[in-house]
Order: sequence, then C-alpha cells, then structure tokens
Amino acid sequence: MMDGEMRQEQRVLLPLEGVEHIRRVMHEDQEYWSVVDVVGFLTEAANPSKYWHTMRSRMQSEGAQETLSQIIEIPMKSADGRLRKTDAMNRATLLRLIQSIPSPRAEPFKLFLAEAGEETLTEIERQNDTLEAMRDHYRQLERDEEWITARIIYIATRNAWTSEIQIRGVDHTLSIAKLTSLLNLRTFGLTTAHHKELKGLSPRHNLADHKTRMELILSSLAEETATGLHQKNDSQGYDEIERDVREAGDTAADARRAVEQRLGEPVVSSQNFLVSRRKRVSQLSKRKKPVTSQIEEKGQQPEAQQTLFDDLSE
Repeated sequence: MMDGEMRQEQRVLLPLEGVEHIRRVMHEDQEYWSVVDVVGFLTEAANPSKYWHTMRSRMQSEGAQETLSQIIEIPMKSADGRLRKTDAMNRATLLRLIQSIPSPRAEPFKLFLAEAGEETLTEIERQNDTLEAMRDHYRQLERDEEWITARIIYIATRNAWTSEIQIRGVDHTLSIAKLTSLLNLRTFGLTTAHHKELKGLSPRHNLADHKTRMELILSSLAEETATGLHQKNDSQGYDEIERDVREAGDTAADARRAVEQRLGEPVVSSQNFLVSRRKRVSQLSKRKKPVTSQIEEKGQQPEAQQTLFDDLSE
C-alpha cells in the first residue's frame, strides 16, 4: 500500500535529451518504466507502439518468455490526459530488453538506469527512516503499537487515494476536503466535522490522530476501495470521482455494520487522545518547580497566567 502507492515520476538524472518523456511509476516499492516510451526513445521510431508490437512478437517466436513474463500492465497517464494500462518493466528486466535493441542511445540509457536505481534505493531508505520517525512520534504520544500500525497504513492509503484523484483532475484542496468528508459520512454516518464534534475535538485537530484502531482500519478500507474504483472505472473529474467515493463509503459502511453486529457495540467512538496529552503536559510541568510555587514560598499570591495548553482544559 505504502504502498500500495503508485505515483507518477518524471525526473531527469543524468543529462540525456528526451528521457524526461519516458513515463515511470513506483509500484510495490519498485520503479516501473513504460516499455513503449523506452522503445520510442531508443529507436526514435515514428510509431513506437507498432515497433514494440512487432518486437514483442519476434521475442515470443525466439523463446524470450522469461523476459516477457516480467511485463505487467500499469495505468499511466497518456497523451490525452487519461490513465490507460501500459506495458511496463522494472529496471532489471528493462536492462535485458535494451540488449535486443541496437541503438547509439543504449549505453547512455543504461548509465541513466543505473543512477535511477541508486536514487530509488535512496528514496526507499529515506521513506523507511521517515516511517520509523513517525512510529517514534506516536510512541512518545503513548499510542500502542497496534494503533500506530493502523495509523501508518491509513497514511499510506490516504496518500495513495489523494494522489490518484489528483492525477484524475481533482487537485483543489477544498474539493479533496469535501470528498474526504463525504467518504467519512458514507462510512461512519458522520461528516468529518460532526465526527470531530462527537470526539470533543476542535476544528484544528487532526481527526485521524484521534480515531480508534477500528475507525482507522475502516477509513483505510474506504479509501483503498475508492482508489480501486477510480482505476477500474477510469474515472475523470469531480463528478465521476464523487460517484466512486459514494460507492466506496457504502462498501466500508457494510463492513462497519457487520463488525458492529459481531461485536455487539458501535464502531463510531467518542474516544479521543486529549486526556493522555494533558497528562503528559502535567508530567512535564512537575519535572521542574513551577514559578507559582516559588512565589507562594515568598508569601505572595500567584497571578493568573494563560498557557499554551489552556485550550486543552475543556
């Protein structure tokens, strides 16, 4: 998920004219490249799709099944702006394919792929470091490991969903917020604003940081389902995306009702983590002597002072 997360990548590493037009995406922690785009770059053919079709038929007749079996279809944005399934290869398979294409660009492109591979590994390592930092952050907030795992999975599905709708034409912040609230409404029967109100949160609080583990799991299910529907329906624009969101929310709501029936209690909870935060603030304040105590020792009355945490004492 975090996968499960694909994002459109178009970066130029080594200066190599034309390579920026080759589409590539991250899929299951690997970078996949559009075969047609690579063929077009190497051969400079007028019709790269036809060239690849002929080449693929020849490879089949020559017994190159191992290489061909590594090809997968991945949705990538086409010239008309719509996502269409495209033959794609990872870097290792692509290097084998290049051997079959006589081109003066082959060697420079191999060097480009090598550097791209190093960059991808560095990016994955950076993401792993970020994940561990995120876990440490929530541990400091006294969240248990099961909750932290659910929260991180939700972050991954959330990022994947928002990336998906952005490349499908919904990239305005307010539109994304409206769809998020609609998805929450269809899943839990509450808009995000009402869900916060139930939990005693203010508008500035992040709702996901105060959801229970079950609420996070169902939120992940809703957004993952929405992503799948966008891809299945090739949805474009707000109206089509909204239709998918309604269906995804209804699917997650069915799962919620089934869980509630089994557990005999509602999934939607008023629980929040504000109390534990106030507790931590209190513990921190006890580590050093308060100024008010020093004043009282001198027989003076302490003055009322506002603190950064006054808004937590609701």
